[in-house]
Amino acid sequence: MKTLKKFLLFIIIVSTANAQDITKTLSSTNFENGYPSELSTLVQQYGMDNLKYANLETGLDSIEVFFGIEHHKNNKTYWAALCKDGILKTLKANFNLENLDSTNILTKIIELEYGETLIIKLLVQLDPTQNKVFYSWIDKNKQSRTASFQKIDKPIKIGKKMPDFSVKTLDGKTITLGELKGNYVIINWWATSCGPCYAEIPLLNQVVKKFKKNHNVKFLAIARNKASEVISFLEEQPFNYQQTIYSEDLIPIFGNAYPRHVIINTDGYVVFYKKGYNPNIAVMICDVLYQMIK
Repeated sequence: MKTLKKFLLFIIIVSTANAQDITKTLSSTNFENGYPSELSTLVQQYGMDNLKYANLETGLDSIEVFFGIEHHKNNKTYWAALCKDGILKTLKANFNLENLDSTNILTKIIELEYGETLIIKLLVQLDPTQNKVFYSWIDKNKQSRTASFQKIDKPIKIGKKMPDFSVKTLDGKTITLGELKGNYVIINWWATSCGPCYAEIPLLNQVVKKFKKNHNVKFLAIARNKASEVISFLEEQPFNYQQTIYSEDLIPIFGNAYPRHVIINTDGYVVFYKKGYNPNIAVMICDVLYQMIK
């Protein structure tokens, strides 16, 4: 991680010493109004509007990567999507870019997952005065004109023990996974800014209701937010999982995308792991629980 940060800082220094020099080190493409057809269903489902997007040239057959902007009243957030053969595989939404220098150029390194063990990395930079995005693919911490898949080790694997961790409740109490051993633990990794997470909450509340009499079934939501943000969110949308707040130590375990669902058996082993939004998530979780609780 330190190496990656040094790489990012180096790129910022090189490319922003003079804002016009960005074109010498990075590829670029213009933004278009709207969104790619591959995202139509999600855009309509989550009510995303006022969008712009750019199609980033990957150099890979059948692989497309889009980077976009969504305007929200007085602010805006960013999103990125990876598609294969016209089918959406990964959507990372509602994130911000960083301003690491004095030239107002915004930047971020983005990781897009493909399957269970592969990712594509890219660096994006925006000059707010231009209607385009500058970008470069990252291969082993080096810039490249062509995207590449990189293998990553996944700490959460079905059939393996769940890594131990600790989280804070909204009132500051500590909960460790080890303390919950002997229970069936259902984990939801989410964020208040995540549209797919929001869409799932009513479904997850139904699951909690079905198993409320099973005292050895524990529902744990871990939000990548401040406690105050979650409290404010819950005033508008109840979420009946036990609410807790993340720490940076959890990022290597759960990653940078939401939502994620994990079910752990009474011995601490992962029996279910699902990434991304799924309209059938409640049925899937219930099926696994019913099989274990027989």
